[in-house]
Amino acid sequence: MAHPDDIDSDAMEHKNLFGERIVPQFYIDITRAMPVKTRMLKCHASQRDWLHKHHGMDEYVRMMQEMSADRGREIGVRYAECYRQHLGHGYPQNNALGKILGALTVTQE
Repeated sequence: MAHPDDIDSDAMEHKNLFGERIVPQFYIDITRAMPVKTRMLKCHASQRDWLHKHHGMDEYVRMMQEMSADRGREIGVRYAECYRQHLGHGYPQNNALGKILGALTVTQE
């Protein structure tokens, strides 16, 4: 099984550290989980404080919803998250998220 450090989640504005748009390998349909995710994020005061301090962002819940909707449109669902799996030497080469999450996972070729 893949270790959590083997898989990267999407970044802010879907951009990597070079400013290039991240091309996902896997999407997870989070439409059913979105109400819970939204409520949980609203309870995460340190997340809001960190984003406000480092990025001048105070609308983090709305931004999360918009970014999730953007990724969802890419695969035809309301909300999605995307991931890239490390595939270098020594890392698992199988679709680790697909194995764990089954039908919720959409693979982008």
